[in-house]
Amino acid sequence: MPKIKFEPSKKQHQAWQKLTDSTTRFIGYGGAAGGGKSWLGVNWLIIMCFTYPKTRWGLGRKELKNLKRSTLPTFFKALSNYGITGKHYNYNQQYDFIRFTNGSEIYLVDMSYNPSDPEFTKFGGLELTGAFVDESNECTEKAIDILSKRIRHMNKEYNLIPKVLETFNPSKDHVYWRYHKPEKEGTLELEYAFIRALVTDNPDVDPEYIKQLQMGDKATIERYFHGNFDYDDDDSKLMDYDSICAVFENKEIPEGEGYISVDIARFGKDATTIFVWSGWRVIHADVIDKGSTTMTAQRIVETAERYGIPSNNVIIDEDGVGGGVVDMMRTRFPSVKGFVSNKSPIKRGNGDHNYNNIKSQCYFMLAKFVNEGRIYFLPKDKEIKQKLVQELEVVKKKHVDKDGKNMVLPKEDIKNIIGRSPDYSDALMMRMFFELGRNETKIEWL
Repeated sequence: MPKIKFEPSKKQHQAWQKLTDSTTRFIGYGGAAGGGKSWLGVNWLIIMCFTYPKTRWGLGRKELKNLKRSTLPTFFKALSNYGITGKHYNYNQQYDFIRFTNGSEIYLVDMSYNPSDPEFTKFGGLELTGAFVDESNECTEKAIDILSKRIRHMNKEYNLIPKVLETFNPSKDHVYWRYHKPEKEGTLELEYAFIRALVTDNPDVDPEYIKQLQMGDKATIERYFHGNFDYDDDDSKLMDYDSICAVFENKEIPEGEGYISVDIARFGKDATTIFVWSGWRVIHADVIDKGSTTMTAQRIVETAERYGIPSNNVIIDEDGVGGGVVDMMRTRFPSVKGFVSNKSPIKRGNGDHNYNNIKSQCYFMLAKFVNEGRIYFLPKDKEIKQKLVQELEVVKKKHVDKDGKNMVLPKEDIKNIIGRSPDYSDALMMRMFFELGRNETKIEWL
């Protein structure tokens, strides 16, 4: 066995302790550029391969081409540093795996999302002992989750618990919600660890690289030098973070006419979400994880009767399964509204109707109300509030640099970013339907 002497930085050593303990399963490392993220990951894989013969490890990134252009050269550099040459391993470029002479293997894993394979069945043939995902913020949360479930190869034999090392830069996606935010609030689960490493924590970094980061624009300095997860300069976002958080604090919003907006579950892990409104206050939230169309329709009817809300003030997502719920509702609530996302926008007298469909029109209006502090969300359920913030943060204008009709990212793109359906924000968005026609003598569709 070649002599391997990994000399980690202080932050890398902290991560190494988590990589070798008996409790931590997900290790997040990084949070800024130049913190030695890839170097930590490739060294972990190399040492584990030589320490535990015949084990099998995953080296993943969103796209194989970027893995091969960036992460893999770092891997081979580490091998060279330890005098590990071609006589110790074979790199099969046709099938994208590296096999060492002791039988251990590293498989290069394409973590990209494909709409035709939403469950990542391409991971089905993998059986790993552990995995390192570089730039995991570029991958979907679901890809990480499913990959972690493929870790079971020889773990029992070597008494190794399944571990996934994720390295990433600051990003307002699943790494923010899974690592940074709970770590900052002291609520990080026992099986998770987050080691925040900046460029200044890397003793081997080139000083000129630090100067380059410090001379960048504000976004570069905040995110890649200071590791600021809360800084966001995405011009395509419709709602700013502070305004979204204020939705739960706008207690001065008065009560008013009652409404109900419902997003219907379409698939197994989606949830049916029922919001009850008093004016622009959400006063009740009901979430149905699983239920038949009959049960869902009955729940909506009971909720409307409990709060005294007339049928013409109830709107239900009519796409897919929701169509059956709307049909059932109309036997008792004949004036209930059905919301069809791809329907044309409502023609408004003020000319504000340049949208690709009614869903985009409602989301742009929702953004205006949120940014102006005109909505109050009263329910205290912590999980609902957290998911709602996460969903509203990823509501973005599609093709922000192009002229044409205003449109938001489609649901599939949102699911790709957050790893689930935006059930709560969609229910919030549908309330805008009633506002769109409020000042029109007659609702006209384009």
